[in-house]
Order: sequence, then structure tokens, then C-alpha cells
Amino acid sequence: MDNYIEHYLQFRKDKATALTYKDDKYLLGVAKKYFKDKDIVDNRIGHIEKILDNVSNDYTADKSNRVRKKMQQVIDYLIRYDLADIKHNVFKTIKPKQVPQKEKKQKHFFESHNDVPSEHHTITRLYEVAETPQDKLLILFCAITGGRINEVQNIKWIDINLKDKDHAYMRIKNSKINVGGKSVKDEFRLMDINPLYVAKILEQKKRITQLDEPSVEYEDGLWEYVITTQTGKKPSYVALYKRYIALWKKVYELYKDHAEYPFPYGADPRGFTFHAFRRHYVCSYRDSFGDEYSKAHHERLQMMIGHKIGSSITDDIYTHFNNEKVVQKQMNSKINLGVRF
Repeated sequence: MDNYIEHYLQFRKDKATALTYKDDKYLLGVAKKYFKDKDIVDNRIGHIEKILDNVSNDYTADKSNRVRKKMQQVIDYLIRYDLADIKHNVFKTIKPKQVPQKEKKQKHFFESHNDVPSEHHTITRLYEVAETPQDKLLILFCAITGGRINEVQNIKWIDINLKDKDHAYMRIKNSKINVGGKSVKDEFRLMDINPLYVAKILEQKKRITQLDEPSVEYEDGLWEYVITTQTGKKPSYVALYKRYIALWKKVYELYKDHAEYPFPYGADPRGFTFHAFRRHYVCSYRDSFGDEYSKAHHERLQMMIGHKIGSSITDDIYTHFNNEKVVQKQMNSKINLGVRF
């Protein structure tokens, strides 16, 4: 089993993001404690279910489900490349376990624009306390794009058009999108940039380059990405996470005893890391349209954040909203994030 898993991990190393690969390695490390070669070759459902029960008892039902899914992918890989004498993937026929409510991760949310003045919003405070342009750009782009952290990491300066402040836009490299139940690959999605944020982006760009007219023509790939290390290299997820934790703790210490608006969360940002910005973006989008929020608005939102779009899309202009129309309608500029940069 160890050899099979190592073979699969080697296959995944250059195909998955650093964060996904790390997760794969951890889950398969757990799997190696329980599964042997004979368990896989025998293909007995009842036996595999008992092993997954042991994982659930020693860890959690959620962890057992994640191990099951990962093992399913490993067996698919072995069958596809004929690396083992396996004809059927038994993991596909086993249903995931019911996860108890106490095991489910709580989804935390930043304040809405109605909760606090914008200057006291947590995201505003994170931005203001950030000392380096790299950290300011990290907070800024997490907040204004609603992108997954790996998508934010992959934004390059060449993907951003700031020539016309009132019609600035960017493109975000997409992950796989499901449209109408069919899988398609859209390399980029387009998003307008709120004119209020254009000057902030240029300000931080200028701080990085120390030039009157910052250029994106850099040598050896340095400073190619918007989110970088202080030496201009593309940072790993772990490095960004550590930077964010340090920033969060600084904000906590600074505002925990604020007389009027004390910091509303703890010193540990668990639940309020990068994906919380995505949740905040989605909620802010909905709140910004209020009672006028419609199915068409929802589908535009799905287009902008790279979510699955419902299969009921038609060619009607009110429901069919392609990338160019998203920019033309300046949908991103209509969102009230409740934040001040």
C-alpha cells in the first residue's frame, strides 16, 4: 500500500497546488495506517467499511469521509494506469458517513456594512495595520475579488488593466467550472475594479517598484505576481498563512480594548482566514442589491466567483451573462464591502 500511495503522490506533486498536495499527503498518511494491499485487492465492501469505521472512531466521521474520497482517487489512478490487479473501485460504492453537527466546521463571517463604520471594519483594520505593500495587496485582493486563495495568488500584474480608472478591470485565472451540468474549462474570468480601489492598487505597486511609472516588465519572473514575498517571488500558501496570522494578532492586540469598537473576535483567526473573505464578498454582493436581488444577479455572482451556474441558464439577456457583460455592467463596482482602504 505504501508504494501505491507514494506512486500516486508523485503523480500529484506537479498537478496539484501546494496546499492540495499537502492535504493529499496528510490524508493518505492516515490511510496507510489502516489499509494494506490485500484490503484493496480483495475488494470486499463490508471489510472496507469496517476499516473506515475504525478511522471514524479514532479520528472523526468527516476525516473518515475524506480518507475514503482520497482512497477512491488513488484506486482510480491505479486502475487507469494498470498499476495493480484491480478491476473495480470499491470505494465508489461506499456511501459517506453522516457527519455529526458537532464535527461540522462553523462558517464565520466578517461584519456586514451595516454592523460597524467602515473605518472600524476588521478588514479595514487588517489593511491599515499591514506595513508592507505585499501584505496590503494580499488583504486588498482577497477582499475585492472574492477569489479562492490560490486564484488570488496567481493574479499577475499583466492581468490587471488600470489605464482607465473608471473602467479598470482584471482577469482571474479560473479553476474548472461546471456550467449547466457540463464541465468546461474557462482559462480566465473577468471582473471590473471599483474605481475607489484603483488608486490604492497603484499606490502599493509604486511602493514596491519605487518608480514614478511602475512597469510590469521584470526580469527572471521577479515581481511578476501581485502577491509576492518581499523579494518579489511568488509565496507559498504556508508563507501567506503565516503572514496573515501575524497580521491578525497585531490587529487583535491593537484593537481588543478599543473604547467604542473593540475587536469582535479572538486572537486566533481560525474561521476568519482566506476563505472568510470569499464568504464576505458573496454576502456583501447580496446585501448590496437588497430586495432587488434576483436570479440574474445570482448567476452573475456565480460567474464572477467561479461557482457552478445553474442549468436553467437561457440566452435571455437577463440570465445569460458572459464575461464581457460582467465588465460592461461594472458589477464589481456596485458591491458595498463595508470596508475602507
